[in-house]
Amino acid sequence: MLLFSQRSLASGKVFRSRSQLVGWVGGVGFFLIFLYLFCNSDNIRSNINVDEQKLRPAPPPPPAQTQTSTSSRAAVPTTSRPTPTPASTLAVASTSTSTISTPTPTPSSTKATIPKKIWYKLGPKGLNDHTREWTDSCIQNNTDYKVEFMTDSSAESYVRRTFSASHPDVVEVYFNLTVPILKADLLRYLLLYSEGGVYSDLDVSCSATAPIDEWIPASYRDSDVGLVVGWEFDVGWGDNFIREFATWTILSKPGLGHMWQVIDDIIQFLKEKVKEKELSGVGDLTLDMVGDVVDATGPRRFTRGVFKSLEKQLNKTAEEMVLSAKELLEAKLLGDVLILPGYSFAAGSNTYDEKDKEAGKVGEALVTHHYAGSWKNDKGGEMRKR
Repeated sequence: MLLFSQRSLASGKVFRSRSQLVGWVGGVGFFLIFLYLFCNSDNIRSNINVDEQKLRPAPPPPPAQTQTSTSSRAAVPTTSRPTPTPASTLAVASTSTSTISTPTPTPSSTKATIPKKIWYKLGPKGLNDHTREWTDSCIQNNTDYKVEFMTDSSAESYVRRTFSASHPDVVEVYFNLTVPILKADLLRYLLLYSEGGVYSDLDVSCSATAPIDEWIPASYRDSDVGLVVGWEFDVGWGDNFIREFATWTILSKPGLGHMWQVIDDIIQFLKEKVKEKELSGVGDLTLDMVGDVVDATGPRRFTRGVFKSLEKQLNKTAEEMVLSAKELLEAKLLGDVLILPGYSFAAGSNTYDEKDKEAGKVGEALVTHHYAGSWKNDKGGEMRKR
C-alpha cells in the first residue's frame, strides 16, 4: 500500500515504505537547519555573548575609603616678649618629607563650622589667680561654648582612647615623651585634629567686646574656613626675619590635613633626633637635645607644617604665600586657612604706622598673651614656687 503518493522532489521516486519517508524528511531537515545556521551565524554569536554577559556576575564595588578624623603648651618660653628669628628670606624653611601612617583627612565642608569648644591644658599646679582671671575672660564672654580643662591624666586617657586603634605610632611617641613642653605641644595639635574647636593657653585673655564667633570677619563667614591663625610677628620687624603664627590661640575644624601635617612633622623630627643622638627611644630625649622648642614643636614648627600642607593644596610655594600675606591690615584667606593680622592675636609684638592707626586700619586685639612663662625651666616644665 502506498504511504505517500507524491513524488520526491529530490529523486522523483515514490516512497513505498515508512523508513524511506523518515530518511528523506530527516535529510531535508538536517540540510535546512545547516543552511539556517550558516546564514545566521553572526546574529546567533551576538545573542550568545549577550546572554553570557547577563549571566556573568557584576564586579564588586571598589572598597570604600576610610576616613580618620582625629593639642598644649602652657605659655611662651620667656616672661618678656620674644623676638622673631632672623632669616635671609621670608620663605618658611622646608622640613622633612618623610611621613608616618597618614590618615585620609576629613573633607571640610562649606556648611561645617568650627566647633564651639574651648580647650585648655592644665599643668601640675593647676590654675592660679592670674590664669583663672584670664581663662574666665574667655569663658564668660562665650557662654555658648563648651570648655574642657585637660589634666595630664585626662589627656593621656584621651590620646589613648582616640588614637590607639588608628595611629599607635603617635600614641607610643606621646606616652614616651618625658619633656612636658614637647608633650603639651603635641597634645594641642592632636586635640584640634580630633575634635577641632578653639585651643587657648592658660595665660591668654580674651577681648570683652569681640566674642569668638566674631573673630572671623563677616566677609569670610560664608567661606570654607577650616583653620584660623594669627601672625605673631608680621609688622615692624623689617624683612630679615621668619614670620610665624601664634600658637597660644588656634581655631580649627576637626580632621584637617594641615593639622595632621604638623603632627606628622613633629613625630618625624623626634624620631630623627633619637636616631641622631643614638638613643633607645623618645623617652630618652631631653630638652637640650631638641634645640629651640619654638622650632621643634612650637610656633615655627606649626607655621612650617601649615604652609607645607598649603603648598600641596594650592600648588604655590610657601614663599609666594607668605609674601602675599605679609604686613596685613585685614584678614587674608589662603585656601581654607584664614590668617589674621598681627594685631588680632599678638598686638604687643607688632608695631603699626601711626597713619594706619589714625585711619582706623588697625583693629582691636582679640586676645592678649600675658607671657606667663609657666613652663620655662631647664627640663621643659613648670617653674616651682619659691
